[in-house]
Amino acid sequence: MDISGFKVSDERVLEFTGSLKQNDSEYDTKNLDIQYPIHYKGRLIRLDEDMDLDIHISYDLHSPCSRCLKDVVTHVDYGTSFILVSSQELMVDEDEIEEEVLYLKDDTLPIEDIVMSLVITSVPFKVICNEDCQGLCSQCGQDLNEENCNCNLEV
Repeated sequence: MDISGFKVSDERVLEFTGSLKQNDSEYDTKNLDIQYPIHYKGRLIRLDEDMDLDIHISYDLHSPCSRCLKDVVTHVDYGTSFILVSSQELMVDEDEIEEEVLYLKDDTLPIEDIVMSLVITSVPFKVICNEDCQGLCSQCGQDLNEENCNCNLEV
């Protein structure tokens, strides 16, 4: 997304929305079963010398339940903020910055790369089909949501 016009305009806020229908970025997501499109909305805020980027993504992800291994579709909503820094600017101490820093090579905001990196970092570690899922028997593998087994399981 070209932001050169925004940088020289009198506007302080640039809002944008969009969706990605596939991954054309450099990020490898072939092991993620993402259901496209990935929706995003963002706001670029110009504050004197700095620019902040607030961005929110939402998408559906197919993954196995961590307890019973059934296929689950999980809806993910994730948002974050970045400080935009030109590659020519002198970098301040990153320990003093509370937000993430995004380095820009030119006046182009790499939206697809940003969105796909957020997808990768927002994938849930553990997905369950429902809170009452009993999972699989650790001895025989029976899905305990469907039927009990006759294994002697010590509690």
